[in-house]
Amino acid sequence: MKTKITITAALTLAITLTACSIIPKPVADPTRYYVLAAPAKWRELPSPVEGSKMLPPLSAATAPVVGLRAVTLPAYLTGVKSIAVRQGRNEIIYRDYDRWAEPLDDAIFRLVRDRLLATGAASAVDPLPGAPARTCDLTIRILEAEGVFADANTPATIRFTAEYELKTPEGARLTGTRTFTAPSAAWDGKDYAAFAARLSAAVTALADDIAKNLPTTK
Repeated sequence: MKTKITITAALTLAITLTACSIIPKPVADPTRYYVLAAPAKWRELPSPVEGSKMLPPLSAATAPVVGLRAVTLPAYLTGVKSIAVRQGRNEIIYRDYDRWAEPLDDAIFRLVRDRLLATGAASAVDPLPGAPARTCDLTIRILEAEGVFADANTPATIRFTAEYELKTPEGARLTGTRTFTAPSAAWDGKDYAAFAARLSAAVTALADDIAKNLPTTK
């Protein structure tokens, strides 16, 4: 009887040890999430520039109220949380473990709005429809907002290009379609926190370009 108990205990121990070796150890989630963010000292940034001349902030009485009609993305970025990086001319790689913490169009909307308000270029920036009485309507179309991996001929970079248009609330054109391309930003192809910071700077520069073309109120 004692021998049977000993054998049973040994078998139970062996089964338990085998089960423990089969169950994998927990692994930390490698996914990282990033946001577009303004510099810590946002209001110490320069006001929008026109050539080499600094534009002073407008007063609340003359700064326009902007209705931000839309920020649209190219189809390959729409609804995608993974950061996109171009490999060669035609291949897009989505980084499964490096993602935006919010939709990219929402992030660009937020950063453009905050920059226009912080520099005094606009007295209010409201989404449409539903915005109150406003001076002009703004539409932004993103053409590219991605990293580019290095190849034999070029280093890794970050690209950002957008089109925007300003109209009166009645639909009359104020600017026509304008194209903004941020200077190509160097990047090591690995540091996605640096990627997010450089793209934030590019969106900030877009907001400054928009500010130069905003109408003033009378």
